[in-house]
Amino acid sequence: MSDFGFYIYDMNILMTGQVMWSYPDEIAESGLKGEIRALFSFVKPLHHHEGEMLLTDSNLIINGDIELNIPFTNLSQLFLGFDVVYKSTYVKNTGVFWQPLRISYYDGGMLNTLYLIIDHSIIGAAKDRLWFDALPQVLSE
Repeated sequence: MSDFGFYIYDMNILMTGQVMWSYPDEIAESGLKGEIRALFSFVKPLHHHEGEMLLTDSNLIINGDIELNIPFTNLSQLFLGFDVVYKSTYVKNTGVFWQPLRISYYDGGMLNTLYLIIDHSIIGAAKDRLWFDALPQVLSE
């Protein structure tokens, strides 16, 4: 068994990364406190969960304080950028160096949304664009 709590022997791992993420309701609860916190240097961006993420040829897998296994067949939407939930004011320099990756997917008939920040560095950059560009390529194969 892997660190992901299930077997990944049959999966072709294409990418891995460290991920921070939040659900929309968690971000909404952050309010002004989250917005002010984002203005300080060397502070991680607004998030509520951390872990490792894998991109396989058929799934997006997240292992952290919550484990998620999202089959591509359950994906509904990919979006890179800020919106009314994850605002640019939550990010130092209002997102000049990175923007969150929003993923919407179905789980048990319910639509869930995650805001992901992948491989965020101390200088304030992240690799969300790389993952956003890679996901459609993998999905089309």
